[in-house]
Amino acid sequence: MSKNRDKILKKLISIPSYYPNIAGIRECEQFIKEFLDQISIQDACVENVDGNIIFSLKQKGAEKTIAILLHYDTIPPFNPNDPTELVLSKDGLNLRGLGVTSAKAAIASILTSLERNKNRIPVKNLKIIFSCDETTGSFNGTQNLVKNYLEKVSADMYWIPDCTDSYISIGTYHVIPIHIRLEGVGGHPAYQVIPSDKNVLFATTRLLESVMKDFKRIESLYAEKDLKPVLSITGVKFFEQPNIIAKNADIYLDLRFPPDEINIDNLVEPLIINIKANPLFVSLDTDHYHGFLSEFSSDIVRDFLDTAQGITGKKIDTKVELGSHDGAFYGYKLQRPVLGFLPGGKNLHTKDESLTEKSICAIEKIFEKFIYGI
Repeated sequence: MSKNRDKILKKLISIPSYYPNIAGIRECEQFIKEFLDQISIQDACVENVDGNIIFSLKQKGAEKTIAILLHYDTIPPFNPNDPTELVLSKDGLNLRGLGVTSAKAAIASILTSLERNKNRIPVKNLKIIFSCDETTGSFNGTQNLVKNYLEKVSADMYWIPDCTDSYISIGTYHVIPIHIRLEGVGGHPAYQVIPSDKNVLFATTRLLESVMKDFKRIESLYAEKDLKPVLSITGVKFFEQPNIIAKNADIYLDLRFPPDEINIDNLVEPLIINIKANPLFVSLDTDHYHGFLSEFSSDIVRDFLDTAQGITGKKIDTKVELGSHDGAFYGYKLQRPVLGFLPGGKNLHTKDESLTEKSICAIEKIFEKFIYGI
């Protein structure tokens, strides 16, 4: 590892920056702020906005502004014996530690790159947003920034280097939440015989099998397309108590489609018909609204893809974003591309999250090539 990056990362991992440990959050915030101030990059602006640190660097003649989204809060330790230090594998290639993947290794990489290139002129305007709250839901972090400080965080593209898979996640456009209600016969199985065709647990299983079969049909229509639809089963609720068979079942689905010319209503209609055909079907609530759109074909997205592919040496897969990270707030509010990409990493948001040395180096190389053109 780079000695400087190693030192920064070890320090970041050692700081217990998880809620409700406010003291740890403040310590991490102070460390990052002081490091940026110490670099003293000419024409750079470093602001502390309600605990979020915004680094801005404008260059005369630069047309595009790129924002790097990072967060320094982590999950809390699972038990008091969890290590709060950076752990290297025997070969020195794999790094473990609370928050290393999300997103302290990326923070260390970006800070190292900034210091190394402090006298270099970027080819794009740059914003780096170090959020104090992503892991717990962004109430103090991103939600606060996009609601109250939109101008400060606006950019032409956002890059989030803390995803566990090697792909670019691009915002979905068509969002269709579905709530299904089933009703059967419930009661205590020792005193009442529940017919299998009236058992909501069995009916739910059949319904979900039918839904997945319909979704496979929908997926097949996108086989040759760059972006794919996503179906998530986000909730199934029918529990009453351990010895009682429930009478009702509530099933929640989240169906998302990329923007294209396909008629979404026609695609979804057969799925809805099959859901209503379930013998225990009672009601269905659904909606169809537009989520945030990241333009896949824009020059700036292609520029980033080409840069990432050139550094990693492989084609970067592209998928519809599931809406699981802070990028959703920026994309929805500003209608700008949000690309989540970390070239490696495992076990995000767990005590065993890890990252490879190669991945950290790739973050720096992508950053320097994309921002400085080197």
